[in-house]
Amino acid sequence: MRHLGLFSGFSDLVTRGLVIGKEYIYIDAPAMFDGSVTATYSSSTGTYDFSSTIAQDITFRHCLPRAWDAGLLSFKAIFSLPSSSSGGVVWGLAVASMSDGDSSNPSYGTRVNVSKNVAFADVVYMTNESSGVVVGNSASKGDLLTFNLQRVVSDSADTVSVDARLIGLLIYCTMDAGTDA
Repeated sequence: MRHLGLFSGFSDLVTRGLVIGKEYIYIDAPAMFDGSVTATYSSSTGTYDFSSTIAQDITFRHCLPRAWDAGLLSFKAIFSLPSSSSGGVVWGLAVASMSDGDSSNPSYGTRVNVSKNVAFADVVYMTNESSGVVVGNSASKGDLLTFNLQRVVSDSADTVSVDARLIGLLIYCTMDAGTDA
């Protein structure tokens, strides 16, 4: 498995060639802003802080390489806590695709949740990889994807009583071609 680069693009990987198989893309929290955010951005930590009591989410857009097989995605959330609190944090991701000529308000696939037990402040936590996330609105190669990430405070496994500071997200996808051509 290879890292496909940061949010800024894939041009250098296209010239080197992509590896067929499972890959991941890291998306840093500050790169997620597109205007649809209910979590609080902290410029001092470079994180989005998600409340332990109010449902909050962040929506952002990204294009995967054309070598993506347009199949299932999965993810890992990377986060920390501002103060110690023992329990679980639950993150949920839903994704929708938009092709040329599609509605700019597409239908999301079913949200997939993943949880992590935590306890200490200022420690970096990474969830296990989620199960497969179905992309809503019939994904095709080259589509613009809209991601909606949420801290799922209504889930009984989300028991941490402090904010969860989102650092970034790893998006896993499968490539079925060696180039983006």
